[in-house]
Amino acid sequence: IVSGFTGVLAGKLSDLFPPPLVVIGMMLALTVIFFSFSSVTALTTMTVIVGYVIMYRVCMNGSVTPLTVLLVQRLGTDQVRMAQGLLGVVRSIGSVLGVTATSVFFERRRALHQLTSYDTYNLSSPEHQNTLYELKLFLHKAGIVGSSADLAALGTIRRQMDIEAITLAFQDSFVFICACFLMASVHILYLFIRYRQP
Repeated sequence: IVSGFTGVLAGKLSDLFPPPLVVIGMMLALTVIFFSFSSVTALTTMTVIVGYVIMYRVCMNGSVTPLTVLLVQRLGTDQVRMAQGLLGVVRSIGSVLGVTATSVFFERRRALHQLTSYDTYNLSSPEHQNTLYELKLFLHKAGIVGSSADLAALGTIRRQMDIEAITLAFQDSFVFICACFLMASVHILYLFIRYRQP
């Protein structure tokens, strides 16, 4: 529903303002949204995440219509069909490459954060001992005692470290995507300057 309304709104904006200007605005908005995504943690509520996703879809769909309008305005009637097909191909290739590059970036950052947390974690620190004590106390109340409680408590701490490494990797990935959209905005700005030239 939101995407449908966004397409109509983007079409109206493209009638009122130059299409490249609308695209630049949407790309800059996407940059801000992805920067906001980089603040998401394991404790972020679902409502906040859904709000970010809706804003992302609004801006992403809002950039499609002005690009289509720009194609129609700049190309001849006999070239529009081929241009639309090529634009679809370019979008598909861009989606595949974007997902692949971001996935590789995410996995490398996750492994780095995970190894760093393992290397820097101090088993003899008071914080670790207090956490271990609280976990074992909770497990004892659940009927788990002895070496099983020790292994379960240590496993819980390790899983929490892994979750934090994944969260940090997601944050790094969204900053990476934010930088990509910022660079794309600069490219669209260049096209806008050319678009204004007679």
